[in-house]
Amino acid sequence: MTFDRSLILRRGSRTVEILWLGRATPMATSSSSSPTKSHRHGDALHGWTPFMGDSYPYEWIQTLDAAEKLDFHSVLGGHGDVMHGKLRFELWKQYFQDLMDRTAAVYAEGAPSTKPKKTVSAFLTKKYAGPIRPQLP
Repeated sequence: MTFDRSLILRRGSRTVEILWLGRATPMATSSSSSPTKSHRHGDALHGWTPFMGDSYPYEWIQTLDAAEKLDFHSVLGGHGDVMHGKLRFELWKQYFQDLMDRTAAVYAEGAPSTKPKKTVSAFLTKKYAGPIRPQLP
């Protein structure tokens, strides 16, 4: 079954709403919710640093923006524990922005291809190693 922007599935008294909010990782661009909309799940928000080799980091920020505007209290991401509240959205949007900005700056300086991985990784680890960890309830 495919859909363009949204799909609503009903079975008896249960309803699930599936939304396409934009690209993040190729297999993780939808979000779904129950009728109460108190929780969401999808793979755009993680409990720790995701594999990004085939992702869309700039669009991922926009996808997180769209998801953050929805009405919910908890998120079950693609990996990690249940996340409560919306604080992780800002953290991840800043992480992706820093990743893209730092990588572009290092390449603009004419660095050899091995330098960006080392310098950007060191910067991100220093800034985000503490905040990006499984969230406890």
